[in-house]
Amino acid sequence: ERRRAGPVYIPKFKCGFEVKTTNYDPTLFHYDRPGVDLNPEHRYTQLTGYDKELIHSNRRTAKVISSFCAIHPHEPTLQKGEYVELLNDRGQWYRVKNSEGDIGLCPSENVIVVKR
Repeated sequence: ERRRAGPVYIPKFKCGFEVKTTNYDPTLFHYDRPGVDLNPEHRYTQLTGYDKELIHSNRRTAKVISSFCAIHPHEPTLQKGEYVELLNDRGQWYRVKNSEGDIGLCPSENVIVVKR
């Protein structure tokens, strides 16, 4: 049975300090979507490098929710928690591009599309 998480509290400070939600994994604020990992160790991760660049670009993005080991040359190896550029999401195999620039197909159930 899926455990429901409570709403994410974002404090407002009198001194004007604001929590920059764009620095964190987007699933932190969309905890109620299917496929979102409810483990706080995975959700409260600050984005860095390629992940942050991809999330803040206009490119379609997906988060890997289950690692995938490539078997064929047209498949990229994906690690759980990483972000990939979503090039095509039709059918049961999605065409993605990972941080190393590898482009290929992965099963659709291994990723969730990041909603903006």
